[in-house]
Amino acid sequence: MCVRGEYGADGTGRDLRWEVRSLSYRLVKNYGIRPAVVRRVAERTTGDGLSGARGAIRGDLTLSQWFGAARDVALGTTIGTLDGLRARWRDRDRYNPNGRSSRTDRAVTVYDRR
Repeated sequence: MCVRGEYGADGTGRDLRWEVRSLSYRLVKNYGIRPAVVRRVAERTTGDGLSGARGAIRGDLTLSQWFGAARDVALGTTIGTLDGLRARWRDRDRYNPNGRSSRTDRAVTVYDRR
């Protein structure tokens, strides 16, 4: 018995839509839309697209499978980005923008000599 790279643990292929959706959601929620986030998602999707193109050229994938994977990646990126922006919008009032609590009963005293 052996396991080949194109199959997941349950015998199915990779679910690119959920992989890219998860990546874009995490990055956009934590960092917002900034050039580094866009670059990282673009690198990942471009790499997957190029590996799919190589598979299509070799004959491992049909063109319809490759275009289906491209559709899944585009949808996953869009939905993950929108979900990340929504989550970031909902959490905007829950974090402390100044970086320090106004509470006086902290366990650790902060000595600030400004």
